[in-house]
Amino acid sequence: MEYDEIEKQLSATGANLRCLSLKALLINAGFKVRRTQGNHYVFTHDSLEGFTAGSFNGGHGGKNPQVLKSYIKKTLKIVKQYKDELETYLERKNG
Repeated sequence: MEYDEIEKQLSATGANLRCLSLKALLINAGFKVRRTQGNHYVFTHDSLEGFTAGSFNGGHGGKNPQVLKSYIKKTLKIVKQYKDELETYLERKNG
């Protein structure tokens, strides 16, 4: 996966992104995602200098609820903020 694809998926999906899809997208970008409580997740990335953690919550709705739009926006903001580092990471990962 390339950086542009990650940004595109986060930008295009709006409130239609489900928890499992966002989790998979972040994992493919090198983030570690862990569930904390209920449908709340925290994500970290060892290769992003200065980045501590981000989070998202799917709200209510079963095993794979929609991620609340505010969390998608926050995640997109983080991805854009660390664009250069993520591109470098993904280039090394994809060889």
